[in-house]
Amino acid sequence: MFLRIFLTLLLVLWWMAGVQGARLNLYLNIINPVSTEKFLKIKRLYLLGENQELVFDINQKFSSLATFGQYFLASRKIPPGKYQGLIVELEARKRQKLSVDFFLRRPESLCLFIFWDVKGSVGRQGPILSARLQRRPLGEDTIYVTCEDLDTVFAIRTDLNQVQASLGIEGKPQGLALSEDGKLYVVAARNKSVYLVETASFSVTDRFLLPLVSSPKYLVLLPDKKAVISDPQTQYVILIDLGSGQLLASQRLGHRPLELFYYLPEDLIFVSSPLDQAVYVLNANLSLNRKLSVQSPRGLLVVDSVLYVAEYQPGMIGIFDFRTGHLKNLRSGQGTVHLTAVERRIFVSNEKEGSLTILRAGQLSISKKIRLGGHPFTLSPCPRRRWLYVANRTKKSLMVIDLTSEKLVGEVKLGGTPFGLSTPLSSSYSMP
Repeated sequence: MFLRIFLTLLLVLWWMAGVQGARLNLYLNIINPVSTEKFLKIKRLYLLGENQELVFDINQKFSSLATFGQYFLASRKIPPGKYQGLIVELEARKRQKLSVDFFLRRPESLCLFIFWDVKGSVGRQGPILSARLQRRPLGEDTIYVTCEDLDTVFAIRTDLNQVQASLGIEGKPQGLALSEDGKLYVVAARNKSVYLVETASFSVTDRFLLPLVSSPKYLVLLPDKKAVISDPQTQYVILIDLGSGQLLASQRLGHRPLELFYYLPEDLIFVSSPLDQAVYVLNANLSLNRKLSVQSPRGLLVVDSVLYVAEYQPGMIGIFDFRTGHLKNLRSGQGTVHLTAVERRIFVSNEKEGSLTILRAGQLSISKKIRLGGHPFTLSPCPRRRWLYVANRTKKSLMVIDLTSEKLVGEVKLGGTPFGLSTPLSSSYSMP
């Protein structure tokens, strides 16, 4: 009996340590690659704390010709505290100790990078390795990604397609949006909060609790530092002043209101409600403008006063002139879930089918389909670098599509399940 109580207590203490811990995300970066392929086998990593040694089992062989020059190694919650070195165990029990010194606080989520100098390692008996903690992300060359299961926001360089840094956001971060002045707003469902992240410092500078909601999920930015947030559990859509956190208006809609889209030219907000089989059109003060009947709506997009709706269950794209009514339905693929537009092309993710559908704005036909595998979800374009980013939830990665060739060119592994995406050049507003 005593042994059972003792083991239960140990289990509870172990669980609390994990919950209360900080997160470390480990990556291998390739630097100075050469034309011929080289390989590096990492068996284990030993993170050296003041009073403990944490072991990460890797057991992988890495090629120097990685598509984007980076590999995900591991992500784990570890005890907060001071860490003073990293030992890399290679083949044949060879070890290298790397100098790295940092303090990890709860609820931080930080990236630690191991660098493999391929050119410098040629002709030597062992690889040249070094380690460094993350630095501040570059502003305009960054895409931000929420991973709800890691309580983390990742910053990824769009010029290199490499993870650059991570930030801990407690409470299941999901929807996010980036303002024109470089402020990132993140909705945390479990904490019923919005976090304000200054992208210049990549740090949380403010947080406010949301009224009326139970599990807020999506948000969209409006002019004058306002935001609309949806909560499928309470059926509320709320309008918030982002400067003060004050509730400006609220509206209870249908059954499980989900995704949001703001149409700037007419100051209208579109809300999808799958169980209500409707898209609600709201005025800027959240008063009801009209209601459109749509089968199982999810993602929303307006281009040239035409509303495109991802209809999940039938796997269709519903096309509406929202002033005059329904225009057409196009077959997209199983689990049609999200839409985005760039260069007058509309990209649609089909979650169950593992594909993307492409159509041209103003044309009532599909022009192309791209097979991706997994479960593609949220989409975010980066016209500056000519990429389209696709959050793939089962692959735990961002898939990268070349906008010129309309082909998959690679993926950025995260180690967590991506939900929301935002880049400085993507927008919640409609295309002109």
